[in-house]
Amino acid sequence: VRAGLKFAAIYPMTPINSLITFLADHAKTLGLVYKQPEDEIAGINMAIGASVTGVRSMVATSGGGFALMVEGLSLAGMIEVPLVIDMGMRVGPATGMPTWTEQGELRFVIHAGHGEFARIVLAPSDAEEAYTLTTHAFNLADRYQIPVFVLTDKYLNESLWCVSENSFKGDVMIDRGKLVKKEELPSDDLFKRYQLTEDGVSPRSLPGQPHGQYFANSYEHDETGHVTEVAEKRTAMAKKRLAKFASIQKDIMPPVVYGEKSTDITFVTWGTSKGPVLEAIAGKNANIIHFPWLYPFPTQSAKTLLGKAKRIIDVEQNGTGQLASLIREHTGIEIKEKILKFDGRPFYPEEILSKI
Repeated sequence: VRAGLKFAAIYPMTPINSLITFLADHAKTLGLVYKQPEDEIAGINMAIGASVTGVRSMVATSGGGFALMVEGLSLAGMIEVPLVIDMGMRVGPATGMPTWTEQGELRFVIHAGHGEFARIVLAPSDAEEAYTLTTHAFNLADRYQIPVFVLTDKYLNESLWCVSENSFKGDVMIDRGKLVKKEELPSDDLFKRYQLTEDGVSPRSLPGQPHGQYFANSYEHDETGHVTEVAEKRTAMAKKRLAKFASIQKDIMPPVVYGEKSTDITFVTWGTSKGPVLEAIAGKNANIIHFPWLYPFPTQSAKTLLGKAKRIIDVEQNGTGQLASLIREHTGIEIKEKILKFDGRPFYPEEILSKI
């Protein structure tokens, strides 16, 4: 809400329902619209429509609901609208264990969607980081006109947390990206909403702005949004969208190191696995390299930090070590030691100590 949220279309699904009750109870006083759609397909399309009109919008769901949203996700990629997606992971596959926790959908959100287009994936580890990363997500979505995921889980969404009030003080910076002013629009009614730019991000007008009209549909298009199948135009437009990957590099958050820089053991974590490991290493000759930003992957900083580690242990709540495989894919560093848990329960510090 402090990041400027004005529209949320969320179909109920554990574990993001606490968000629904808050928004529904307070929508009027907060000056926003919460809409409960008939299903997740309608939800993401409503949020895309709201975003086209210029309001900051979001959806929230879990893995099964997000599976229904994937076609809409690609639509957002094609028409280049900002969208924040809270993806609350739970135990899968299928309905799985709806009221238990897991980290099994990192690869899913990175690769979901047909065709190639940019997206950003963030994963908070606690309530304070959920606040900072979510406000950041709305700015990133506007800045690059892309979907931005906030990967949460049952443990984060439905636990009670103590956070210092100081964490929420101060103004939140709002960056709306390349929204055009009326004096910047052409008088010939040929506004190039999808103008070819070096950074891949085009100027964006809002409905009702004189001379700012354009076409936005699911087909490949030229700079004004008109449908095209001309080979050269298709290549140019696809390159423009893919150029966002390079532009995003300047905003990528490096992994965070907890503990001393040089230790005997380095734990690698993401999401809520950080907390139990942090408690486990207290007073031990060990540190943590934690990844709040997961995609596009922070390759160079990960190489630098992991390259100095003597012994690396990956800690994740899934059965395949999804972060470890991502690290190997992007850095060439193979983490052979893993502590993986996927019984639906969060990690306990004692478990990690006994495994070591």
